[in-house]
Amino acid sequence: SLISWVYNFYNTYYGYPMLDWAKSITAVSQYARDFEIFSNYKSKIQIIWNGINPKDYTKTENNIYIEKWIWKTKNSLTILSLWRIEWIKWFDKIIQLIPEMIQKWYEVEYVIAGRDNGAKSWLIELAKELRISDRIHYLGFIEDKEKVSALTHCDIVAIPSETESYWLVALEARIFSKPIITTFAGGLKDALLWYNSAYKLEEYEKTFANNSIEDKNISDFYWQEIASKYLLTK
Repeated sequence: SLISWVYNFYNTYYGYPMLDWAKSITAVSQYARDFEIFSNYKSKIQIIWNGINPKDYTKTENNIYIEKWIWKTKNSLTILSLWRIEWIKWFDKIIQLIPEMIQKWYEVEYVIAGRDNGAKSWLIELAKELRISDRIHYLGFIEDKEKVSALTHCDIVAIPSETESYWLVALEARIFSKPIITTFAGGLKDALLWYNSAYKLEEYEKTFANNSIEDKNISDFYWQEIASKYLLTK
């Protein structure tokens, strides 16, 4: 295909020569460093994670769920997933778990906040088949204060992708001390280092009982720390 031809052309005449001449190469995760395409350059590669600016995240009293008429009782729990709605995010994995959660007497509301890239209609149909449409809510694309509100007032963050190499959402959930349901796929292992309140999808019940969360190492992912590592790269 044309895309493959362009990609190979770039790698042959620009990508590989640039890597050959580079004195140092950085990767955002262990997963990214181990890509086969970089196998000849591993000795040059230094891992410097993607970072997050804590100043962008301050808890707020404004509650986007109430504003969007997503009501919850005293016992209900809100599970939040962020970013674009497409198959690669695997939000269907959480939707498929909800009937089991309900059967175990958990009152859950699943909120997906992101721009639709073609998968929303499929998720809507799946929820209808499972008879849980009233439990699934879509906020559309949100950012800044709205995203902060969604993170402030959710109970759990779900990152069910099997293919993502690195998710900012994992760091955002950590800043707000939220328990996380995830796959630990790709660079998520790096983003969740030292965080003991992240669990595999099949262990979702642990997030419901996780009330005391400590995250003493999140500062290692702050922009200031990340920037200093780039400055010290030789």
